[in-house]
Amino acid sequence: MTACLLLIGSLLIVGLILRLTHRDDCDSEDSRSSTVVTPVNHGEFCCGTHEVCQKFNENILNGPDYYDDEELDRFAGRNGDDYDFKEIDEFRDVLYTLLPTDIAGWSVSLQKRGIIIPTDLKDELIMLLSENSKEINVAP
Repeated sequence: MTACLLLIGSLLIVGLILRLTHRDDCDSEDSRSSTVVTPVNHGEFCCGTHEVCQKFNENILNGPDYYDDEELDRFAGRNGDDYDFKEIDEFRDVLYTLLPTDIAGWSVSLQKRGIIIPTDLKDELIMLLSENSKEINVAP
């Protein structure tokens, strides 16, 4: 009986903590008014958000930029599934030392250099790109 009450009490405390710390971004009227998306048409490469489009277009038109990752050039032409764990960690080390604003440019740079990111790392890259785009679209 005591164990059951202790368990129920613990669940209530955890539930209360989660409720107090949870931000409901989708339903709150304040969060809807703080989201600013500026649609701008900059041509065929435009994604619809000015800050992202401008950086993306600059990366497409210019040659590849290097992000202190010249050692990755040896992987040019390889398939995304052909990397071993040590090689994947080389990509991961570069990815997680980049500034958040450089991640999209680094991805484009790899494509221009003919380097396919390891398949095991693609989800992490997409997650970081998504987090960065949310930070760009939300006004302070």
